Amino acid sequence: MKILTRLLLALSLIACGPQSERATAQSVNLRTYYSRADGKKKAELKTAMYQIIGSPKVLDYGALWSGFYDTDRMADNQVRDRYSNEKRYFSGKSNNAVSGMNKEHGIANSWWGKTKNAAYSDLHHLMPSDIKANSDKSNFGMGIVTKVSKTNGSIKVGKGTAGNNGTVNLWEPADNWKGDFARIYFYLVTAYQELNMVQTEGANTMQTNTYPKLQPWAYQLYLKWSREDPVDDIERARNDAVYKIQGNRNPFIDYPTLAEFIWGDSTAYAFDVTQSHIPATHVKSPRAVGAEEEVFDVSGRRVPRRQNKGGVQVVRRRGTTTKRVVK
Repeated sequence: MKILTRLLLALSLIACGPQSERATAQSVNLRTYYSRADGKKKAELKTAMYQIIGSPKVLDYGALWSGFYDTDRMADNQVRDRYSNEKRYFSGKSNNAVSGMNKEHGIANSWWGKTKNAAYSDLHHLMPSDIKANSDKSNFGMGIVTKVSKTNGSIKVGKGTAGNNGTVNLWEPADNWKGDFARIYFYLVTAYQELNMVQTEGANTMQTNTYPKLQPWAYQLYLKWSREDPVDDIERARNDAVYKIQGNRNPFIDYPTLAEFIWGDSTAYAFDVTQSHIPATHVKSPRAVGAEEEVFDVSGRRVPRRQNKGGVQVVRRRGTTTKRVVK
């Protein structure tokens, strides 16, 4: 009886759909918002997302600091800086920059010729940054820096390998922000898939097509980072805040495994907007007791590899508890 009860509980958790949907219910119904993407795969799925999110009503570039006040202000008025460990504070909501900081594009605007289009002011990838960190990372691509020339204790800047491009200039975010920046890149190459981003350093990361848009070395690395640093409440809250300002969302935050359906290990499967976890048919859960498995919890987080003991298992990761059925 206890086993049956636990089984029903696990299935009910799955049926409830994305945790992000429950968290953002007051903001938007995700199933309705993303309905056009339902049942799509790979390039078709990416294009469907582009059609959903690709026309944001962005703020004027000069008004972005008033946007940052809503998207990047911590409880004590500190500015959340993902590029350095410096502490600076908002003095109020205005269009004036916080001293020592500026507006940083997640993907350098020089990659598309600095055209002042929607991407130029899109808050989903524009964030407050320490001025020196912004300058140090320049217009480099994002990757693993193997030869560090500059670091501030948060980001690293230097040389690294970019697939067939060989050794190039790169910057690398801190481990606790790698998943965030990976999902920013996924957003940019989806929302602006028609934008040519191969100018200057962009040629080391991007392709001229709309799919996959990112070069293989890049999307493979960013998928890895997205798995290892999953979506958290900071990202969800920021996604909601940006949505209120410019009317579009980052789907890679709302559906943490979405990138897998576009570039990763789920490209053979149709995307299902009713849930953010991998469909039951795709849960890699070998029947043999003692075999390794790879599954996702009901909020879309990839759970660590472990031994399959069968039954309903409870996995604890980063303070969360997930019940799941293992057949």
